[in-house]
Amino acid sequence: MHKGLTTLSLTLLLAAGALSAAGAAPAQMESLQFMVGTWNCTTTAGAMTIVENETIAAQSPQWLHGSGTSTMNGQPSSEDFYIGYDTARSQWVLVSIESGGQYGISTSVSPSLSPSTWSAAYPAMGGTGVFTRVSDRQYAVDFSQMMNNKVMTSHQVCTKQ
Repeated sequence: MHKGLTTLSLTLLLAAGALSAAGAAPAQMESLQFMVGTWNCTTTAGAMTIVENETIAAQSPQWLHGSGTSTMNGQPSSEDFYIGYDTARSQWVLVSIESGGQYGISTSVSPSLSPSTWSAAYPAMGGTGVFTRVSDRQYAVDFSQMMNNKVMTSHQVCTKQ
């Protein structure tokens, strides 16, 4: 169930040392702290709806770690993801690994978390997503991508439990 961008569809295969202890920007990481907790997310993409439960915890001063479970077309799926800020590259980084074997890295050069525009860096699918913090208890992600010469879009809303 590769979503490109989730919380964030936000998800981990990073080279060691990509972010050093001194490399995380305190202001950027502080803006992520509202995400720590348990979330209920609903994603709509055309006629399809995916319901997901996510738990996000502070992994270190540089990263938040999240895990999520969902069901799509009756099939359960899970994912792990990490989100952080790389000051050396002045970009947000989201790394995800899904239970079906898919994985991805998305980045954003937006200076602040909200709103921020994200691109699928690997695999380079050409998709983009916009993360918006609606409140301390809600965020949204809008994603679009060209597939088979058609624009495919999805809208995700996550609410904190």
